[in-house]
Amino acid sequence: MIKEKKTSASKQLMAEKLAVRLSNESRALSSQIESAGGALSEKIREQIIREALQPYFSKAQMDRLLNQKNTRWSEEDLNNSILLLCISTRAYQILRLKYKYPLPSITTMKNYLSELHCCPGLMVTNLKLLEVKAARLKPIEKILVGSFDEAKVHSIIVYYHQEDRVLGPHQNAQVIFVRPLFGTDWGTEIFYDFDVPVTVELMNFISEKLYLAGGWVLKVWTCDLGPTNRGLHKKLNIDSTNQEFPHPVTKEKQFLMSDSPHHLKNARSHLMDTGVILNPSAKKKDQLKACRTPLAQLVDLTPMAELTQMHKLTWKHIECRQMERQRVRPATETLSNSVSISLLEAGDKGRIKSPHYKVILLFLKNCTKFSPILSFFIAKFIIMCSRQPASIVPSTTCSSTL
Repeated sequence: MIKEKKTSASKQLMAEKLAVRLSNESRALSSQIESAGGALSEKIREQIIREALQPYFSKAQMDRLLNQKNTRWSEEDLNNSILLLCISTRAYQILRLKYKYPLPSITTMKNYLSELHCCPGLMVTNLKLLEVKAARLKPIEKILVGSFDEAKVHSIIVYYHQEDRVLGPHQNAQVIFVRPLFGTDWGTEIFYDFDVPVTVELMNFISEKLYLAGGWVLKVWTCDLGPTNRGLHKKLNIDSTNQEFPHPVTKEKQFLMSDSPHHLKNARSHLMDTGVILNPSAKKKDQLKACRTPLAQLVDLTPMAELTQMHKLTWKHIECRQMERQRVRPATETLSNSVSISLLEAGDKGRIKSPHYKVILLFLKNCTKFSPILSFFIAKFIIMCSRQPASIVPSTTCSSTL
């Protein structure tokens, strides 16, 4: 009887211990299930938020918004931020600091730009920025004008630490610059190299790279008429009657023409050397010839004082020779509107002895309108060239106007 009581008591004790252990395990499992369920619901919530923000924010920006931690910005994020910063530094800082928009700091972008390579050749960094910019533009805003020119550089040797190599000595730097024909006013370098001419192959290479980087269409090329560029004109069969050649990708028309500063320098040189006949088709006795004589008389009338109405024109502009003729500024000052006004005032008062001063006034009037005329004809020409064959090219039209 006593043994049976002890056995039942021990069984009851064991049952109680088992119940306590099961109860503890049950509570532990319940807490694990609750914690697992909470974590699962948190992940699902974050996933839903990311799907909603994905059309408007990048992955790094969403990480910054959700986790409030320092994130590693991607190259696309930095390129987009640089474009926004270029538009307005003040607006960028307001978005970032006041409205807490997830953007990299200016120091981060400076560090990013300091690590970019700028070795001679195609400027890949600028090409990537153009690719980002192209996504926000209309097709007509992607039509570009390319300009190339040589610049004198110091003939020295420099160490390029980013690529661990030595550059130089060189004589000239060839730079290719692109800007839009329509839309906003901006521009960027796309290529540079030392002591290399611009060839047909290089032009096709640049046009192809720009087209593949977002659909940019390089429609017009401009350059001066130096000896190397004259050879390029001959290879492309460019003359006063033909200024087009095919695009390497689209096979549409591209145009190569001399730039407007060259036309201004050329007009100034002809005026000072031989004079310019404004109506060459008229009879010889009826022809209007603009010459330098009224300008020389105007310089003699101008007092050598600090304040004078006609401050742009001096004897250096009249007797311009050799390398001075390559400079653009003396040509623009000679054919400027202020010179035209001073000449008109002096002529009306009878101070100009030459009877032909009104002819040169007409010439100067056309020269001051030269750049707007050129821009107008280029735009009109490119819009119309796809509809019908053009019989008059812009530069020829403007030159005949002069």
